[in-house]
Amino acid sequence: MQYILFFLLILLGVVFPKSKFLTGLILFMDWIMFAFTRGQADFEVYRIYFDRASMNPFEKNAFTSVESGYQFICAFSRDVLNINFESFWAVFSAISLLLLFVTIKRYTNRCALVLALFSMFPLLISIVQWRMWLGISVIIFGLRFLEMETTRGYILYAVCALIATSLQFSCVFFFVFLLCKIRDERLIRKIVIIWCVITPFFLIPILTRLTRFSNMAEKYLRQYTNATSLISQTGMLLLLLAIYYFARESKKNIQVSQVLLYDGERGTSNLQSRQIIYARLAPKMCLCAFFFWPFTVLTLETIRFFRCFIIITYILFAISLSYTSSIAWKRQAFRIAIPILSVLLMYVFSCQGNYWNSVFFPIMNNNVLIDYIIC
Repeated sequence: MQYILFFLLILLGVVFPKSKFLTGLILFMDWIMFAFTRGQADFEVYRIYFDRASMNPFEKNAFTSVESGYQFICAFSRDVLNINFESFWAVFSAISLLLLFVTIKRYTNRCALVLALFSMFPLLISIVQWRMWLGISVIIFGLRFLEMETTRGYILYAVCALIATSLQFSCVFFFVFLLCKIRDERLIRKIVIIWCVITPFFLIPILTRLTRFSNMAEKYLRQYTNATSLISQTGMLLLLLAIYYFARESKKNIQVSQVLLYDGERGTSNLQSRQIIYARLAPKMCLCAFFFWPFTVLTLETIRFFRCFIIITYILFAISLSYTSSIAWKRQAFRIAIPILSVLLMYVFSCQGNYWNSVFFPIMNNNVLIDYIIC
């Protein structure tokens, strides 16, 4: 039953992208899957974190295995709000989805489409790697400050990135979005090329030194014995090139086009100005994705960074559908390619191999609320 409902709502969201009713249903479905799934990988580990967390990470005998920001919200929920772990999980899942929704709504009224694509990927893997999702939701919300294109805006975004990093240290990577302050996209592209060519040769020595200060660097080095294949590295590079190409083409089209396709969007000048700014920033943000590519030499765990970029791409995709295109075949190709990409990513990173037993199957079959309703 839950399989049918899940994929039916996704399909309807793609077919009726502007439906407010479907937007609410898909958002509610995503929250149910976040809040009431049990038995997925790491769920009991998060319970241990919740039980042992301290609001003061510097106190004697403090639990030091988890970032201070995450510890704080755990301890605050447990000791001040007096809620249990399951309630904490449900509340902060709702907050993270709300941060995602208000960002989508800010740039497009095709919210049902973006949420449907999100439900394909990266929803399921985000339920498992929950702390990373909390951090990404803060980063996604912080995009509105990059849109300001002012020093104040970049400072506010840096605050969001700092909060995200305090929830999951890996989010420190997203400080790289501050490069969007560089107006010349070609300069960012040159920096990226130099980084991707040179970094692989110095990655291991740098991480060896960083192990003195960072558990994350030590983790990457431990996984080096399971280094990824050349096929995986090439595949990730091609994927990053594809989303950057889409972002560039969408930017060109949106900047040139002055006519919106749908009457419901005509006259919404504030929305249109935000869309144009977002389209200008999107290629720069997609270029920033290449900064994590050298780390795929060590592990495909770096795909967790890509989840943020694919959400950025989904929003840009929804925006691009509002504008006419001088090249019809490109428009049609993108309309087909982006949904297909989300399906492929869902299969590769949520269904195939070990992901079937650790991600897809437990999430789709171990939801306590759905089981209660059915029974």
